[in-house]
Amino acid sequence: MLKVIRETFGPLDTYSHLLADPGSREAFLVDPGWGSFEGWRSLVEKERFALKAILNTHGHIDHTCDNALWKDAFPGARLGIHKSDALMLEDADLSGAAWLDFPFRPTAADFYLETGLGLALGEVKFRILATPGHTPGGVCLLAENNLIAGDTLFKGGVGRWDLPGGNYDDLMTSIKRELLVLSDDTNVLPGHGEPTTIGRERKYNPFISATERKP
Repeated sequence: MLKVIRETFGPLDTYSHLLADPGSREAFLVDPGWGSFEGWRSLVEKERFALKAILNTHGHIDHTCDNALWKDAFPGARLGIHKSDALMLEDADLSGAAWLDFPFRPTAADFYLETGLGLALGEVKFRILATPGHTPGGVCLLAENNLIAGDTLFKGGVGRWDLPGGNYDDLMTSIKRELLVLSDDTNVLPGHGEPTTIGRERKYNPFISATERKP
């Protein structure tokens, strides 16, 4: 069973996720926010996790700030993001680092997160769900019964669409086509705020309810 470690880092309380297969000791780091390297490096080394990849659900700086630090310390870990957000990793303005006053080091992606890409930790298979709307290249990651949702879906809310590259219609289409087709007991682990389930959001999320009522 996949081991999921979840903790907030940085001034925007962004959740980073460390995902590990206990058998193989292989691990993915998802959305390394500002402070995740200092907070988790000793844990990764103590647990002897083999960090295979650093995965960004999208390109905003609060989710990507420590990419370069992790790459420096674990050069075997490849950096992945959707192609549509890749330039955000190399541009302080596009990432939001310049106007949020976050530290920024440009770091190019090693590969792109695309639907159908085979990602696995030991025997645990991952699905990449393309969910544009918060950003053009937003993705969610599904493994076992866990959905790493980035800033696509929150408990009682959805990601912002008023930032550069955001689009409300695209966001709601992504949620309906990619997330609401999942089982109600799917655990949703968002990039901000408390965990939830698909069933709870289907029933109580006002954005989804409003969308579902439309003809």
